[in-house]
Amino acid sequence: SSGINAEWPLRPGVYLQSCIDEIGTFGDILQLVIVELIYKVCQAKPTERAKFIRTVYNLLSSNSASVRYEAAGTLVTLSSTPTAVKAAAKCYVELIVHESDNNVKLVVVDKLMKLQQDHKHDLSLQQELSMDVLRILGSTDIEVRRKTLDFLMSLISLRNVKDVVSLLKKEVIKTYSNTDKDQNTKTYQQLLVKALHQCGVKFPITAEIVVPVLMDFLAEGNEKAAESVLEFVREAVTRFENLQPSIIEKLLNSLSSIKSISVLHAGLWILGEYCSTEEQIRNMVDAVLESIGDLPIVDTEIRESTKDDTGTAAPTVVTTSRVTADGTYATQSAFLSSVSNHNDDKPQLRSFLLEGEFFLGAALATALTKLSLRYHQVCPDAQARNKLTAQSMLILASIMHLGKSALPKKPISDDDVDWLSLCIRVLNDRSPILQSIFTRACRQSLQDMIGTIDLTKLALSEAEKNIVKTDVDALINFSHILTNVNDGKAVDELELSLLQATEGSKKEKRPTATLR
Repeated sequence: SSGINAEWPLRPGVYLQSCIDEIGTFGDILQLVIVELIYKVCQAKPTERAKFIRTVYNLLSSNSASVRYEAAGTLVTLSSTPTAVKAAAKCYVELIVHESDNNVKLVVVDKLMKLQQDHKHDLSLQQELSMDVLRILGSTDIEVRRKTLDFLMSLISLRNVKDVVSLLKKEVIKTYSNTDKDQNTKTYQQLLVKALHQCGVKFPITAEIVVPVLMDFLAEGNEKAAESVLEFVREAVTRFENLQPSIIEKLLNSLSSIKSISVLHAGLWILGEYCSTEEQIRNMVDAVLESIGDLPIVDTEIRESTKDDTGTAAPTVVTTSRVTADGTYATQSAFLSSVSNHNDDKPQLRSFLLEGEFFLGAALATALTKLSLRYHQVCPDAQARNKLTAQSMLILASIMHLGKSALPKKPISDDDVDWLSLCIRVLNDRSPILQSIFTRACRQSLQDMIGTIDLTKLALSEAEKNIVKTDVDALINFSHILTNVNDGKAVDELELSLLQATEGSKKEKRPTATLR
C-alpha cells in the first residue's frame, strides 16, 4: 500500500530472528505469512538473506503442501545456487507425486518446467531432474503423463539418455502386463512410443535398444501405437543402415501376427523396399505365401466349401421365375454353394482379402514387384529368379481373380485392378526404366520426404521458441498510467522484482499498476 515505506520490514525482521527456531511449529497459515514476509524482508535488505535462507530450507519439509510450494518458489528467488535450485526441484517433484488433485499436479509441473528453463545450462540439474521426473509417470492421469513426457524430452542429453530409455522401456513392459487395456492405457502407449521414437532419432546410440522394444507393439491391439511404431521403423531403417538386418528380421517374424490392416499395409511396404539380400527376399516371399495360404485362392476356397467334413451347408437349388424376351414366363434353376464367411482360422492376409481389403492387395503387389526385380539383380541362379517371379505373378493373378469373383464381401475396385495388372506387366517385361522406378526412385522419394519432415520440424521448433506465452490469469501491466514515484513508495516489491525478472533490467525503471 502507499503507506508502506522502505523501512517497514525491519521490525518484522527483528521478530523473525527472535522466533526463527520455532517457525516449524507454527500453523500453516502463519507459515505462509512468514514465507511471504521473509521474501519482503530480503528484498528490502538483501544482506539479510543469509539469515533466513536456512529457514526457508526447513519449510520445504513442512506438513502443508501449500507451505512447501511457496517455500520452494521463494527459495529460488532468494538464491540461485545449484543446491537451492535442486532442493526446490525435488520439493516440486514430491508435491506432484504425493498430491491427489490432478489440477494441482499440472500446475506444479508447469512450475517445474519454468524452473528448468531458467537453469537450463546446469547440466547436473538436468540429469538429476530427468530421473526425478520419471517418478511422475506413476500418475494415472493421462494429461499429467503427457505433459511429463513432453517435459522429459527437453531434459534428455547424452549423459542421461540411456538411463531414461531404460526406464521408459520398463514403462512399456508395464503396459504389456496391464490386462485392462482401456483408452487411457492405449493413449499412454502411444505417448511412450512417441517418446522412444524421439530418443531413437535424436540419439542414434539408443536406436539399437529402442527398436526391439517398439517392434513388440506390432502384434498389440493398439492400432495407433503400432502405426507410430512403423513410422519410427520406416525412419530408422532409412537413417541407420547398420540396423536394417535386425529390423527386417524382426518385422518378418511379426508379419503373421499383425492384426491391423493399415499396419500390415505399412509393414509390407517397408519389407518390399528394404529387403535387399537374396536371403531376405526369399524369406519375405515365403512369409507372404504362408500368410496368404493355398493358391489359387478362388479354387481352394470353393473346394474347401464343398467338402462334407467342413460342416458347411451342402449346395442348394434355387428356382426363380423369369420373363423372357417374347413375354412368356420361364423357370430358371441354379446351384449355389454356401461359402463359409468364418475367416478366423484362415491366414491373416487371406482373411483380409476375403473381407474385401484389396488396397492391401495392391500394396502387396508393389512389394512383390520390387522384390522380384531386385532378386534378378542379386541372384545368379536363373532358375531361382524365374521361380520367384512366377510365384509373385501367381499371387497377383490370384488376388485379381478373387476380387472379380463373388467370394469377397466387397468387390475389387478398378484402380486396384489396374495396379495389379501393371505390376504383372512389369514383372513380365522388366524394362530398365520401370526397374529404375521401382528399385531406386521410390527409395529416393522416401528419403526426400523424411528430409522435408526434418526441415519442417526444425522450422516449427524455431518458431515455437519465439512465441511469447502468457498465462490466462497473468496480471496486465499499465506502465504509463502512473507517474514516477521516488523510492518505490507506491510499488509492491514482489511485483516489481517479478516484472524485472521477466522483462529484464531497464535503464529507466518505472513503477507499474496492475489489473486483473
